[in-house]
Formats: sequence, C-alpha cells, structure tokens
Amino acid sequence: MLRANYTSMVSDQDQLIFDTLVPPDHYLRQVNTLVDFEQYRAMMAVCYHASDGRPANDPVVLLKIGFLQTHYNLSDREVLAAIQAE
Repeated sequence: MLRANYTSMVSDQDQLIFDTLVPPDHYLRQVNTLVDFEQYRAMMAVCYHASDGRPANDPVVLLKIGFLQTHYNLSDREVLAAIQAE
C-alpha cells in the first residue's frame, strides 16, 4: 500500500552538510540532475495494492538504492549494510 505522499526526509542541516562535503561536479550529483527518478513513481504505483498491507517505503528511494547497488556492484548484504549505517 502506497502512502498518499512521501515527504523528503532531508532536513536543512542535512542539505547543508551534503552541499559542504559533496563536490558540485560529483558523479552522483550529475546523475541526480540528469535522471528524473520521479517520473517512475506512477509506473511503480501499479505494483502496489491500493488498500492492503502496511504502508510501503518510498518506491523512488528503492529505485535509487537499486541504481546505487548496480553502479557500485554491491551485494544485497553490502547495500543493506550501507543503508543501515546512515
């Protein structure tokens, strides 16, 4: 079941730290600029039941995690460890 909306979990302080630590020309910033991940939200919504089950994690975030897993050649275990470290 999808939630009605998914709000960004990035606070102003998180964004400031990100902007300070990640160079403007970093590869992942370029990917984020070029790829509109939001366009896939409607396409993925049909994979979720409208009312059954618990509210799902944001499908766009899951898509981005899959992208990073593929790009960095991470196993399922490695990507879960990286996500949980945050």
